[in-house]
Amino acid sequence: MKDLISCIILIISLCSLHISTLYFNYKDRFNINNVMQHIENLSSDTYKGRLCGTKENEAIEDYIEKYFAWFNLSPFTENYKDNFIVNYPNKLSNKPFLQLRNGFDEIHRTFKYGIDFKEDFINFKVNEAKFTMENTLKNQEKSLHLSTKNGVVILYEHDPNDKFRSSFIENSDCALLIFVTKDTLLDVKKCLSEGMSLTIKIPYEIRQTTVNNLSSKINGLSKNKKIIFTSHFDYLGENLLGDIYSGALDGASGTAFILELSKFLKRLPPPIQDIAFVSFNAEEFGLLGSKDFVEKNMNIIENSTVINFSTIGGEKKSQINIIGGKDDTADKQLIKDFSTILTEEGIDFTVGFDDSNDHSSFISKGIDAITLADSRSDTYHTPYDRAENIEKDNIKRCFNVVWEYLLKTAYKDNIFLKHDDIILLFSIVIIFITLSLKFQRQGFY
Repeated sequence: MKDLISCIILIISLCSLHISTLYFNYKDRFNINNVMQHIENLSSDTYKGRLCGTKENEAIEDYIEKYFAWFNLSPFTENYKDNFIVNYPNKLSNKPFLQLRNGFDEIHRTFKYGIDFKEDFINFKVNEAKFTMENTLKNQEKSLHLSTKNGVVILYEHDPNDKFRSSFIENSDCALLIFVTKDTLLDVKKCLSEGMSLTIKIPYEIRQTTVNNLSSKINGLSKNKKIIFTSHFDYLGENLLGDIYSGALDGASGTAFILELSKFLKRLPPPIQDIAFVSFNAEEFGLLGSKDFVEKNMNIIENSTVINFSTIGGEKKSQINIIGGKDDTADKQLIKDFSTILTEEGIDFTVGFDDSNDHSSFISKGIDAITLADSRSDTYHTPYDRAENIEKDNIKRCFNVVWEYLLKTAYKDNIFLKHDDIILLFSIVIIFITLSLKFQRQGFY
């Protein structure tokens, strides 16, 4: 009887040893260096800022698709790629100009691009126009609003040397926004009042094309509810001066994070529910990719939980921001879940509410969603958002938080995942004691 009990204990201990050995140091399999390499790749000058609609953006689509296929992730629907139509700003070969002309149509002054004026990226429903005083809608201290049949053109006092670039929002009331110096604005107002005309040309045109979201999943044991991790991979392209908006923190970091997360989770036992990974296109065009994804897949994602990653790997002192929808509160369960984890981990965080990230596309349809993002830095929406500014420790911090959440949800406190090191040690000790007692009884000592 004692031998039978010893054998049972030995078999259980050996099984525990085997399983815990498989899981031992599993967290090291989430490789921060791989995340960094993805960030460097996605934000490299090769892809010229990943502007939606460009061939470089299409190359990123292929990059993500090949990664999902390489690690044998299942497509979320029929294919990894899912297309939709967008209008995008296409850069032309012409040069920009801003000129004042007198009543004889002679050039009075030509302003210098990048010094006296520069376009913002909001819209290009108007890219060439001629104005007189009669076109004036508003003449304010720091702006001049001019009318055209296609919308309002605004000259706004702002340093043209500022590298900040807005997102492209086709449905904006502003048809064209031009940053000008204070002296330029004063000169334009004065000359228009004297009967002169103003001619503007900005070499962008709006074109239509087809682009793709990318999505995959790990199949779970139950299909009732899904956890969906999301990001966006598009960014702002390059300006007319040739400055590339790399978007290492904004966009590339979140996409790199979910790529490595998908590989890490694929190597673990099946989760309780499906875990999906979705990277959106056209986020910088007004969250168009996530809106299209939600509309097409509402019937299979309505009971899902969505965690969106925007800027992961911010500067050392950055906090983690939990961002809910503008009508959410801190009492929302998903926000409370992450707040609790962050508090237990001793991590500084803030809770905010706005609809400027992809989580809002889900919330608007009643789906539980948040965005996790490190605090924005001065490089936001500038060419200085480069891979060398990414803080690796904050990528690891984000993973630790997400992993604690997954343990409580997708893996329901799996004891081998939570305590692999303790179980490994305990199994070795039990095996040693059991064998020692067995050998001693049988006269091996």
